[in-house]
Amino acid sequence: MRKIDKSVILSKNYKNWLQKIRAKNKTHKTCSEYKTDVIMSLLYCQKGVCAYTEMRLCVPDIIKENNWNKSRYINRNLNLDKIGDLEHFDPKLKRVYDCEWNNLFMVFHEVNSLKKDTNIDLIKEFKPDNVNYNPNKIFDYDIETHKFRPNSDIEDKQKIEKIKTLLKLLSINKGFIKYERETFLNNVKFNKNIKIDRFFTAYEMTKEYL
Repeated sequence: MRKIDKSVILSKNYKNWLQKIRAKNKTHKTCSEYKTDVIMSLLYCQKGVCAYTEMRLCVPDIIKENNWNKSRYINRNLNLDKIGDLEHFDPKLKRVYDCEWNNLFMVFHEVNSLKKDTNIDLIKEFKPDNVNYNPNKIFDYDIETHKFRPNSDIEDKQKIEKIKTLLKLLSINKGFIKYERETFLNNVKFNKNIKIDRFFTAYEMTKEYL
């Protein structure tokens, strides 16, 4: 789960709307008018992969900047249900700030359906768009099992348990996800020309062995 830079919001219309809402300290339970723009802006920031598992969610062409015109996403006929789920990191905020950019990610549908709302407070410090978030200080990657685990340099037992909770809560080592990650990295091992367009964190942690 790599660090995500969400400083760029391609949808200026949504950004302006959000700034006005924030300035007035108003709640917002929906933003259906900007849903497509929000989703495509998030995918642009996430480079087209799930924010948690780094599984690819869409083809690269649809997230290029030339798909935008006058601060709106051009292709309004996309089947968004097939791209992924708009995920609220802290589900409690959804009730009053449904469209808060800082609480939103795009994630793989199966992951979102498995994610539980409980214990979310335990993992807020590991939110991937936090300024101080650094996966290299949190995780190790086991090249044999193709699973992430708490960084072996961490001595704080409480933090280790939090990281284990994070891995379980976000399905990062889930069977089919682990299989896709392992298959991709094995393909990279035997074909150095494969484009690294997913599983970025696992690749960076293991590229010296590939």
